[in-house]
Amino acid sequence: MPDRILIIGGSPWAKNSFLALKKSGFDIILSDINPECKMRKYSDHFINISAVDTDALSEAVSKFDSVVIAYCGNDFGIKSAHQINEKLFGRKLLTVDSEIFIDKYLMKLFFEENNISTANGIRTKLEDVDSLVLDYPVIVKPVVASGAYGVQHISDIQELRKYQHEFRNKIDDILVEELLSGTQHDVNGFFVEGEFYPAGISDRFFSDYPLCYPIYGYSPSCLSQAQQNMCFDSLQCIGEAAGLVTGPLKSDVFFTKEGIAKTNEVCLRFHGDLASSNVLPYTGKWFPLLEYMRYLLPNRANDIKCELENSFYSRQQVVRWEILDSGPGVFQGIDNRNELMKQPGVLEIFINKEIGDVIGEIRNNNDILGWFLTCGADYDSCKLNAEELSRHFKGIVHE
Repeated sequence: MPDRILIIGGSPWAKNSFLALKKSGFDIILSDINPECKMRKYSDHFINISAVDTDALSEAVSKFDSVVIAYCGNDFGIKSAHQINEKLFGRKLLTVDSEIFIDKYLMKLFFEENNISTANGIRTKLEDVDSLVLDYPVIVKPVVASGAYGVQHISDIQELRKYQHEFRNKIDDILVEELLSGTQHDVNGFFVEGEFYPAGISDRFFSDYPLCYPIYGYSPSCLSQAQQNMCFDSLQCIGEAAGLVTGPLKSDVFFTKEGIAKTNEVCLRFHGDLASSNVLPYTGKWFPLLEYMRYLLPNRANDIKCELENSFYSRQQVVRWEILDSGPGVFQGIDNRNELMKQPGVLEIFINKEIGDVIGEIRNNNDILGWFLTCGADYDSCKLNAEELSRHFKGIVHE
């Protein structure tokens, strides 16, 4: 009987990971609240259960033999994945409460207690924030959220009150943090039996203020090897401080203009599937989930395939992701997708919307029409290929 992996949440950008796991001989048990989940056709078994329903997931998984690991690629299901893994391994895999990886304020306290450099910040109720005396500009974000939802740059009290009005009845507790100037980097790693293994870094760049959603990024990282080592060392220290025995771990690291590395967030998973199932693997150096399985199951290491089958796959290339921007309106499709895919260096085009969806102002990841990936021999050629695709992109939007 093949080893089975429980994947909690069927991200449509995870196709490469699903195919690689299948190629390596694993059965995939997919759990998703959406019975029409696009990844269902790539799985062997499907469970129609929410990622946050830990008890129901545990009961459903207990009916399968040979389940070796549970993995979740989003914040909302990591508690379920962690608790199921502790049952599978028959022991504690973490000495701290997994809630600290979801609640950003508890996370900040954890960083401070363990001397992990992070942005200064305070927690408050959204309704009370305008009573604080703040040193503007600041970054405001929900205590519990993901995908850049509710993250904004605030320059003065008027913008703060506008934020209050916009998110009233949507957000309760917020973090108000100092504004850092520099660059942000997505760091991946994992632990197996207490040993830490790095699993790739990519760079991420954001929209203009006041909004703070990601617009493009690169891998391999532009950071020096010494800076990358600092990122991995910090991630390892966080995992060790949390008592993480076995499991994935990712962080958002900010390098200030003064060269100081500050960790913004950390979570018990790899970065999203756009990066971990596509951008990193296409560089030919990292495939986080498959590398994790190799070390987790050393007797299967030679069977686990970390290569991609795409014809553009190379071990010597830079990969860039970027958002697709069609402007506001009603999405009617892409008129020239086949032609775009034939352009030099184009790897993938991902669409985040359905025909008929209304596209408005981009304020977070959920508002984005889609993303595309390009590759090149270096950063400049990769950027040129991206610019060429953007010039020819014909997303049909009816106003």
